[in-house]
Amino acid sequence: EAKDVKVYFDVTGQAAVSSEAENVAWNQYTVPSGDQDSDLLALRIGSEAQEFNSAGGSDQINWGYFYAVAEKEDADKTVQMNATVNSNVLCRTAFAQGQDLPEFDTTGPRPCNDSTPVLAFEFDMGSINPADTRKARMALGYDLVVGMQYFGEQLSPLFRKGDVNGGSSSSLMISIMADALKNDTIPSLCNEFDAKFYNTLKAKAGEKYALLGSLAYRQVTGAMTVVWNDKLQTHWMFMKEISSDGDVSTVDVIYPASPFLMWLSPETLRKLMMPLMVYANNETDAYGAPIYYNLPWAPHHLGHWPICDLAPEQQEQMPVEETGNMFVMLAYVAKAQQDVAYLSPYWAVMDTWGDFLVQSLPDPGNQLCTDDFEGPSPHNVNLAAKGIVGMAAYAQLLEMNGTDIAKEKAKYYRETAKNYSEIWMERADAGDHYKLQYDLNSTTFSLKYNLIWDQILGLDVYPDDVFVKEAKYYQSKMNTYGVPLDTRAEFTKTDWEMWVAVMGSEEQFQRITDAVFKFADETPTRIPFSDWYQTDTSEAVNDKDGFRARPVIGGIFAKMLTE
Repeated sequence: EAKDVKVYFDVTGQAAVSSEAENVAWNQYTVPSGDQDSDLLALRIGSEAQEFNSAGGSDQINWGYFYAVAEKEDADKTVQMNATVNSNVLCRTAFAQGQDLPEFDTTGPRPCNDSTPVLAFEFDMGSINPADTRKARMALGYDLVVGMQYFGEQLSPLFRKGDVNGGSSSSLMISIMADALKNDTIPSLCNEFDAKFYNTLKAKAGEKYALLGSLAYRQVTGAMTVVWNDKLQTHWMFMKEISSDGDVSTVDVIYPASPFLMWLSPETLRKLMMPLMVYANNETDAYGAPIYYNLPWAPHHLGHWPICDLAPEQQEQMPVEETGNMFVMLAYVAKAQQDVAYLSPYWAVMDTWGDFLVQSLPDPGNQLCTDDFEGPSPHNVNLAAKGIVGMAAYAQLLEMNGTDIAKEKAKYYRETAKNYSEIWMERADAGDHYKLQYDLNSTTFSLKYNLIWDQILGLDVYPDDVFVKEAKYYQSKMNTYGVPLDTRAEFTKTDWEMWVAVMGSEEQFQRITDAVFKFADETPTRIPFSDWYQTDTSEAVNDKDGFRARPVIGGIFAKMLTE
């Protein structure tokens, strides 16, 4: 039996503001068909103020514009579209009662929560028999207009190529969305990518691993933005910490996320590190509001999203942590690309970092590490391992430099790292595992996830039996939903857990993977994939206020870096 079918869609101004009390403004545009099958109608909404600033740690934007574009009718003239902007109640009620959508509201701007304005679309599919097919197409998009402010200079999103004054002009954004609407290959390309991605993960480590990776993909990419650096005539990347903070390009957030990028796109990781290298090397004067970095270790982050303006004394100081992180990531990219030419301006600052590690190890003293939510952990064994492995990674970079001086330095750093690793093994030894801190007793333990880079980079700093001993011990500490991070609590970090899974046998990897999958499948805390949860109950730490939707979940892809 044939049925008359209509489809309704709307989106509120909440998509474009940090607070519902902010004023929103809206517009509509008709796009001539040209070679399109039909004219397009575009609706746009955004905050009236367009204040490009740090929104108090919020994960919600309050600048730029949300767009929705749709065809007025399909190619067969069987689907008719009508659209408007008006109150959510008026639009939804009219549709539910079979009435025409209300007229376009011209009374704005007004607060987002005042008779909540929505971009409303109605698609009249006509009379449809069970065997009929109808198709209506829409494109949704967000134009940031300004993607990042880097020490005084506003950087545009990549597609704007330097135009940061285009907020009042919608033509570029709408033309891109119109092209997407008429490109019938996009769905098939997306499906093809999804299938290849999933099947590659499944072939590597099984269906549960493939499902976890599929869940993590959007969470990593969604935390990054790509901008155009007009001065350098190239693109840069930035990553937002998400939920735990609103920091820009936190090094110990990029680090756990990095296996995802190392596997799929080492160049993207390089572009993510370049704004940090420019800052650390005091090249920010070219951008108008320079801040001079004067610390002998790598920076923690660049500022509070979306503004990079952090003074060195305002950093959350994690000296060994961030220095080791940068060296490991730089070494992997260099090895993957077989190129260190782009590092030529940065050898001096990296020498400073290398010397700092030599002076700070083998015992890092009382420093914060990335697991700072647990508080200070003086003489931390895993942090020491990071510094030692980072030192060896820098030696690998120097070897690729190729000059005689660089080779001499590489020999020094490699020998020092090897010597420190022997001290590490002696002082951290607890019989069947290694301790949490040098100064604690043998009943303590921690996940030594930083050791993984000795294997992946082929640094040969630690003997194989270190990995065998640690991996075996983790199995004895398994709870229903995984391995605790260390002795102090039953919670764990999903990223680090999946790193140590790679250190052991295939059977050990599968056991930890199964536990992480069980957590993701059974946790009662309904938030985006959390990287901090209780291994005995599967609840996310701090419930819905805990770590959620963070890009660090890219650590799941460490397995893809192994042979």
